[in-house]
Amino acid sequence: MPNEPMQDERLREAMEAYRPGTDDPGDPHFAALVRQLAVDPELARRVEELRRLDGVIRGAMRDVPVPEALAQRLLGRLEEAQADPEAAPSPPARAEPPTVPIGRSARRHAVRWAVSLAGAVAAALVVAIWLRANRSDVFTPSAVLEEAARLLTAEPPPKPGFLLANVPAPSDYPLGHDVLEMPEARWRWVEGFLGGRAVAYDLSGSGGSRATLYVARRIVEQLPSLPPEVPRSMTAGCSAAAWQQEAVLYVLVVDGNAQVYRSFLDRSRGPLT
Repeated sequence: MPNEPMQDERLREAMEAYRPGTDDPGDPHFAALVRQLAVDPELARRVEELRRLDGVIRGAMRDVPVPEALAQRLLGRLEEAQADPEAAPSPPARAEPPTVPIGRSARRHAVRWAVSLAGAVAAALVVAIWLRANRSDVFTPSAVLEEAARLLTAEPPPKPGFLLANVPAPSDYPLGHDVLEMPEARWRWVEGFLGGRAVAYDLSGSGGSRATLYVARRIVEQLPSLPPEVPRSMTAGCSAAAWQQEAVLYVLVVDGNAQVYRSFLDRSRGPLT
């Protein structure tokens, strides 16, 4: 059919633009894609992968600073090239700035081009470094749970953190909406959690029960997007579960059984996974 290549191209464009839960499925630009998603699980999986990649990139850009004075260094090289064209190194292929008239407007154009190039180079470096440092195949879901349970039962016990009601936790490490915010909830930094930094929320429930929610900026594959109904039973009478929401990893470890674990979850938004 002559229309099929065009339809496939439009479907690919819609997949790259559509994000479930954010875009309106009734939008006519996404109508064909939404119909296809309802009958094609493989297509739905690919859309979910694109959504998670967006989260990785957003997290990388938010967490890692742009290399200091990168734009100024590039501008300095441009000034050197203008002062001594023969001493300037040859530019890389297909990276030359557009030709503009010589004069003040040419310099303004060169400055804008350099700043844009600096931003693009910095962004590419940030994403590459972040992805390399946070490879999803380094830690399995089981290893994540075991690490969190080990920290909960570690001796000596950690020092009390900040009272959440008085000192807000870092916005990049949110408590989220799936765990109940207890009145006496506290938060603290944890170094060396899965090879990086995390925030631990220490929670106290009814009957003296206690739990810790670890929040880290890391991607771990094969995790659900919501806390599971049934946690994994760990050593020392602990229960643990992990879930992934975009670039944020949540690991809840409870000193108790599955019933105690569920008492720390917020079920007001609907059923769990």
